[in-house]
Amino acid sequence: GNWEDINGASVEVDKTPPTISGAVVEPPNAAGWHNADVVVHYVAGDLTSGVAAVTPDQTLATEGSGFSATGTARDNAGHLASATVTDINLDKTAPQISISSPEPRHYSRAEIIDFTCVTTDTLSGVNTELMWLDGESIANGATVASTSLPGGAHEVLVTVEDLADNQLEDVVIFTTDDFVFLPTTF
Repeated sequence: GNWEDINGASVEVDKTPPTISGAVVEPPNAAGWHNADVVVHYVAGDLTSGVAAVTPDQTLATEGSGFSATGTARDNAGHLASATVTDINLDKTAPQISISSPEPRHYSRAEIIDFTCVTTDTLSGVNTELMWLDGESIANGATVASTSLPGGAHEVLVTVEDLADNQLEDVVIFTTDDFVFLPTTF
């Protein structure tokens, strides 16, 4: 005739995996490129048993295009979920400039001076290339008679920017003769 009071126990059931999302901390530029290491951050949630673990921030430092990063979340019931961030493009290297003409030398009055450069970027690609002669814009491939320039030092400045906003500039200094009129006798 022994009796025990009724006892109860609660049992929590979680059949749903957690939620997780990921995103880059600093968004890419308008062309879809980053020019510094990319940090991917993950956020997880679980309304039933709670989040037990989530992937910490991931840093991508290798240059290239089309990278992805995947993070996971685990809830207290042991369920897993993952999220992948795609289309990560990273170019930390400035483009290159090669000014082939003019050369850093003296040009006599009888010479024609070519203004030629080659700009390259092997990863994101060249976005803009600009050339100036003594502060005035000049087209790549232009030619100028040295007699049309005042005598003295002249500066050719070339700037280039790639699609990841990396920039580089290069300068060449050259000189020309002063134009002198010699009297003629008859």
